Amino acid sequence: KFIKEEYLRGKVSIDRRNIRGWGHCWVRYTDSKGKVKILDPTQGVFENLDKAVKKGREFYDRER
Repeated sequence: KFIKEEYLRGKVSIDRRNIRGWGHCWVRYTDSKGKVKILDPTQGVFENLDKAVKKGREFYDRER
């Protein structure tokens, strides 16, 4: 809705994955410059993808 109303520019998607036998989902926001941010309220994560992966949260990365 923020993109539609032009508060944000970029793309939003919902990603899902099985992690240790449990289903999990989070929001992936790619801004207009191509920077990816992860929004995961369950895990308390709101940060750049690169930073999340460096902290051991590589399941957010689609390339893995």
